[in-house]
Order: sequence, then C-alpha cells, then structure tokens
Amino acid sequence: MKKIKNFSQFLNEGFFDNPVLGKLGSIFSRTKDSLYTPQTTPVSNTLRDPLIPAGKSIVIGDSLSPNLAKCSEADLISSTGGASSLWKGGIAIAVLLDFVKSYPKTDSTVKNVVISIGTNGIFARSTDTVNKLVDELNKKFPSAKLLVVKGTYGPKATWSASLTKVSQSTVDNYYSDFTKKGVYVVPTAIGNQTNAHNYTDIYTTIGKEIDANLA
Repeated sequence: MKKIKNFSQFLNEGFFDNPVLGKLGSIFSRTKDSLYTPQTTPVSNTLRDPLIPAGKSIVIGDSLSPNLAKCSEADLISSTGGASSLWKGGIAIAVLLDFVKSYPKTDSTVKNVVISIGTNGIFARSTDTVNKLVDELNKKFPSAKLLVVKGTYGPKATWSASLTKVSQSTVDNYYSDFTKKGVYVVPTAIGNQTNAHNYTDIYTTIGKEIDANLA
C-alpha cells in the first residue's frame, strides 16, 4: 500500500475518492478544493502595492511640511523653507500659490506632491485660489498625483484662538474644493494638537495613509 505522508496528500492522491469509503469519500472530494485553495485578499485600486517603491515625491506648504516629510516617503525640496522650496512656516494658500507660480521649472520626474495647507488661513474657504493652485501644480508637475493633508485645529490649538473655534464643517468644506479638483484628501487630519510642530503619533497614522496612496 502506498504511504501517505500527510492529510493533504490523502486529498491529492484521491484516497477518499475510493468507493469503499462511500459517502465519506464523496464529502472530502467535494470539499478538498475549497479547503486548500489559497484565499486572496482583494486589493483596493486606490492603494499602492507597498512592495513597489513610490515615484519621486515632494511635500510643499506650511510649517507642518517637515513632519509630513518625516512620517512619509515624500521629501522636502530643501530643509530650508522658502519660495524655492515651496514650503515656509506661517504661509496660507495664497502665498503657496505665488510660490508655485514662481517655481522656475517644470519637473515631470515628480510623481507625487503632498500639500500641507489650511491652518494659517484658519481654513477660510477660497475655491478660486484652490483651483488656481491645483492648476499651477499640474503645470509645474505634470506627471504628479496631488494629495493634501488636513491641518491642525480644535480646542487644544490654543496658540491661535481662532483655530480653537474652527468647526469640523468648516474644515470639511475647505478641503472639499481640493476633492472637486481631483486632489486626494488624506483621511486623518493633523487635527486637535497642542503643538502640531511636535512629532506625535498622529503623524505615524498620516504617514501610512500618505504612503499607501502615493503613485
């Protein structure tokens, strides 16, 4: 009699298909494929395979940009903030738009642009400015996917009395203009932080969300 090494070989060798075993054989014959066929987990079309490196990715915007570069695969153009680096502390969206307009080159090697903006303007909605910013970014980085990270706000943000009073609906409305222009809004906000310049656990979460959606 042939030796059977393990249970799976019982199935593979058709042992339980032997008619001598009657109903038992038919039961195992019907179930062997379903029991031993590897199950695949559906992968969202919006998520990048983590085994595939992301394309060249940059972070632009306000003073929270360095933390986003630290927590994700994206990098700052320069660690020194300024117009040529496309990020600077204290700026709101209108200044960022000016920075992008004055950026001296078109760079098709950039595949992702992560934007940190909204906090310093207290999330005052300006649909026209958002539209112009996205249009300029598409000109300067024509091969890039655009992502935006929601800034800091809430009762803990006591360094700005205005930020402590910002409602969630105000924030949602502000970033909805980015969504309408095809920009991916990272789900987790920097949000309710005493000092968002400190590197807290929230950035770890945001970094994972950014990296999963880089092109």
